[in-house]
Amino acid sequence: MNMNEMLSSAREERKQAQNEIIKLEERLKQLLTQSDKRTSLISQVENLEHEHEACCDKLDLLHKNEDYAMGNLSWKFALTPQEMEILHVKRGWICYYWELAAKYGYKDAEAKHDHWKNLCLQYDSNVVVCAGEATSGKILNLDYVFYDALLGGDDDVGSSPVLDLNNVETEFIDSMDEVEMGMGELAIRKVEDFVAEKLGYPEKRSTDLGFPLSEEDQEVFEYIKLRQAWLIYFWGRAKAYALVNNAGVRLKFWKEEMEKFIDKPSRTCAMTVKQGLLQLRKLGIECKLWNALRDRSQGIIYRKDEWEDGQTS
Repeated sequence: MNMNEMLSSAREERKQAQNEIIKLEERLKQLLTQSDKRTSLISQVENLEHEHEACCDKLDLLHKNEDYAMGNLSWKFALTPQEMEILHVKRGWICYYWELAAKYGYKDAEAKHDHWKNLCLQYDSNVVVCAGEATSGKILNLDYVFYDALLGGDDDVGSSPVLDLNNVETEFIDSMDEVEMGMGELAIRKVEDFVAEKLGYPEKRSTDLGFPLSEEDQEVFEYIKLRQAWLIYFWGRAKAYALVNNAGVRLKFWKEEMEKFIDKPSRTCAMTVKQGLLQLRKLGIECKLWNALRDRSQGIIYRKDEWEDGQTS
């Protein structure tokens, strides 16, 4: 190979080398660019991860606050043992009247009785008598469990429940709303008047009940006894919460009335009881008791008259 050929070959090789260098430089630039992108992506991912962790922490905090708020709200709307007791006493009253109304053929009374009986305690309407007897300290019916502390026969029945509701599932304020509607339905449909008529208007007769009691007299006996127990129970609660000044006097009076009636059953007691029930309602004892319980036990006041207004507005 002569000198010219060698130079030509060298130039060609240099040119190729330069081209390779150019390609390598371009490749290096591409790699550097990709590396920058990768670094940028990694940085973005890391930032997103931090943001995700912050969001999770915030969400956990919100859930805790929500759980606390819902728990607090449930606590405010859950019925206390004292309120639960009133709930079941009133259910027993409603159940009793629908039971007798069904017996004497009142329209759709049987379905009403079934509904309320399913909501009542095991002893349905008997719970009213049990509550009254426990409040009076005279346990005349022993098939119900009471708090031992209240069975000493003392005139001072405290604010603790007189019925043992430890194994009864807690209910909420809407259950009491339903009960008040049930009590209202009894009044609107004059179910109590219907029952009194079918029992021969005991309030208008002054004869003694026969002994031993006939089936008819037994029904009248239970009718009067239940209404007396209702009065004793609510006057006992009124005394415990100091709702009216003379609650203790009223409680003592009705306890003595029940004792006299048990000793010598007479229809004369029926008129006295009717007047007592009218007075109890006129004084608004049931409503005052409910408001007192809400005020004392819930922290935030959901007064009965306020949420009833909310229902009608």
